[in-house]
Amino acid sequence: MTAKIVSTETKKSFAYVALLSAGFHIILVVLKYGLGTLSGSIALRADAFHSLVDVLSSLGIFAGIKISERKSKVFPYGLYKVENLAALATSIFIFFAAYEIVKEVIHADPNAAISNVPVAILGLLVTVILIFLFARYEKKIGKKAGSPSLIADAKHIGTDLLSTTGILIGLIVSFWKPNLDRYIAVVIAILIIRLGWTILVDSVKVLLDASIKNEMLDDIRKVLSNFPAVKDVTRLSGRCSGRFKFIEAEVVLDVETLKDAHDISSSIEEETYDCFPEIDKILIHYEPAKKQNNE
Repeated sequence: MTAKIVSTETKKSFAYVALLSAGFHIILVVLKYGLGTLSGSIALRADAFHSLVDVLSSLGIFAGIKISERKSKVFPYGLYKVENLAALATSIFIFFAAYEIVKEVIHADPNAAISNVPVAILGLLVTVILIFLFARYEKKIGKKAGSPSLIADAKHIGTDLLSTTGILIGLIVSFWKPNLDRYIAVVIAILIIRLGWTILVDSVKVLLDASIKNEMLDDIRKVLSNFPAVKDVTRLSGRCSGRFKFIEAEVVLDVETLKDAHDISSSIEEETYDCFPEIDKILIHYEPAKKQNNE
């Protein structure tokens, strides 16, 4: 038996959030590039490229979510990890965006002055508000879906909020220190690299079947131990695959017949699925308590 988190229609809505994200980033590209051209801000033009990379990243995430929903004879356990691959690709896009920002700073004219600052500040204030609201929305949906790629994209948009806020501060300070713009761009690039590294590590852990967190394993162990027939949980392990978890457990059961063991095992599975809807499958191996005692 496999637990289901959401209906098919709801899953489709989760996928289209990534598509909505791509459209949102296109709007950001237009806003930032327009403001960057108007003001002559190096950081703004670099950040516009950052948002352009985000468009490709969001499209990749949308494709990843749609593909991960499919199962076949070749992939009987599903293609859930495609989502983690999409999150991994997101981290690479983040690194590339940081590289472009640094390159823009290096090749920019050191004597270039920023103009039309009040208009640029007003435009950036609107941009910051839009980014903040959309990042919160996507993170909420990503957590509801348990989607690593949507959560990664929301974090990615968080770096956009950080960089845009930094640029906004730089524009304000440019009234007194005109060359601060390029230094802010470098700081933004460093912060972006740091977040990209976090997403990269989390994605690779899942792709290499790292164990789920000990806290969750302890909670699952408590659910299993609540059954009177369960005398011991000798082994418990789990791994992530996209938004889902796969669990294996070895338990010692105090039962008289094989049918009793099967019935209790089924009850344990049902209870586990109810308590942890993100679990796609739990596999229980059991042995009788009497056999263990005789040994």
